Amino acid sequence: MLDSRPIPLTGGRSPARIVVVGGGAAGVLTAAALARQADGGSVEIRVIERESCCGPGLAYGKAEPAHLLNNTANRMSAYQDDPDHLLRWCAERGIAAERGSFLPRPTYGRYLSSVLGSAGETPGVTVVRVRGEVVRVREESGRASVELSCGWSVPGETVVLALGNPPPHPQPVRGTVLGGQRYVADPWAPRALDAVIADDRVLLLGTGLTMVDVALSLAARHPGIRMVAASRHALLPRPHAQVPFPVADGVAPEEPGLRPLVRAVVRQIRAAEAAGRDWRGVVDGIRPQIGDLWEGLSYEDRDRFVRHLARRWEVHRHRMAPAVAERIDRMRASGQLVVRSGLPEVAGFTRVVNCTGPQSVSATGWNALVDRLIADGMARPDPLRLGFDLDRHGGLVAATGVASDRLYAIGAARRGTRWEAAAIPEIRRHASDLAAHLLGRAAATEASGELVEARRLAEAREA
Repeated sequence: MLDSRPIPLTGGRSPARIVVVGGGAAGVLTAAALARQADGGSVEIRVIERESCCGPGLAYGKAEPAHLLNNTANRMSAYQDDPDHLLRWCAERGIAAERGSFLPRPTYGRYLSSVLGSAGETPGVTVVRVRGEVVRVREESGRASVELSCGWSVPGETVVLALGNPPPHPQPVRGTVLGGQRYVADPWAPRALDAVIADDRVLLLGTGLTMVDVALSLAARHPGIRMVAASRHALLPRPHAQVPFPVADGVAPEEPGLRPLVRAVVRQIRAAEAAGRDWRGVVDGIRPQIGDLWEGLSYEDRDRFVRHLARRWEVHRHRMAPAVAERIDRMRASGQLVVRSGLPEVAGFTRVVNCTGPQSVSATGWNALVDRLIADGMARPDPLRLGFDLDRHGGLVAATGVASDRLYAIGAARRGTRWEAAAIPEIRRHASDLAAHLLGRAAATEASGELVEARRLAEAREA
């Protein structure tokens, strides 16, 4: 429902009105960045979310206590310039946490809800929460508005799409798409795993972090259950280090292109290992560069990376918490979880769970708003169809090839243009940059309007 509090005005000016579609992590971090950078200006942020609570989203709202964050607490702050914000929040609530702690994901969901609440307490900033589903965006007369499934229209000057991750890719087997009662198409759907029983023979399609979460959930519910996890290469996410390690400098390829980049990364990892340093420090040192490195690659090199190297990068970049890795190791050692390359005969299992990870945000069929944006020509997939086609600020590129200055995207939608886009450190950096762009443009527009008005008054006096 709508927050009916009055909208504050500063100096008689109308506030900058920004509509954020999605109240998960990306939406909250966007609102938080806007509030933090308002700098005494008047800003109204309308966050539209289908669920009753903003903050947790899919990643943290559907998680169980056994699901831990995939990064340490000192790297999960909502604010890039305040890395200890999450730790202070925990201390204020009596939650045990250190800089190297891997917190339960439900705890982090509560933290995000608190961050959104704090954003609304910033002087000059109003956060209005709207519960509903956006089905269409309209741009006209230099403004933007969104339409909800209930028929309401929510106006604004700018719309930011923070849509989160779609459900997993549909899985074809021998020319047909898996289906039926024994198939779980989306393990994060409400009560998706409730039909699984202890006697089931379970096939988990995929061996990434989604599989890890599902395996832990099923083992907690049914201690005797047996599972097989299968993927093309049977690569599991690597574990985080038990102790802190120094982060290396970024990589510096000798020339442009994928091959020189790969050679530089391999050379740096080998040098680090030869010196007794952790390879994780090299990977984490490269991480802030990924967006710029990705942008510098040709379409052909990006395509080669996705087809041949992406999975190996992912398992080193997106790692398991040490405690989670230990539990997976114990499950494998006991035979409760078997990891296998290639797809086994599906007929040998009573349950099949799709753990392949999310499909592209730009895929049709998973979200009514995405379908409408593409049908209206307001958005198009990026060339590799990893997300939306966007400009350098995250503005959606229309079917005509023209980027919007009223409609932006953040989070997984940026994967095609920045590659690393859906983890908290990347989202908060993108949110901070986007907030600076939007508020800077709003200030410039306001200043321009004031200048025009001053000139008009001066001309009137002279006349």
